[in-house]
Amino acid sequence: TLDQLDSRDAVERRLLSVDQALTLPTAVVLAESAERVHSGAALSPSDLTGGIPSAEGWVQIKNTAGNLLALGEVKTGPAGPYVQPRRVLSGK
Repeated sequence: TLDQLDSRDAVERRLLSVDQALTLPTAVVLAESAERVHSGAALSPSDLTGGIPSAEGWVQIKNTAGNLLALGEVKTGPAGPYVQPRRVLSGK
């Protein structure tokens, strides 16, 4: 209950980071391709470790350290599937 949130520490113990709150599949971007995320460029399977994690829908895009960089959408184009960053959350 709200009464239990009587201090800043009590509130912080109950908060989840955005990473923890998301249940989306994870696409991990290679270090050399991270700039593509920051600029909003499409990511091909070769930009990601393990490839594209789902056939469609939204994914969370993380770097190899596990930091959330963006939310993206899996799309299919003439060259095959790719991830398009839609909400970039982290700068350089």
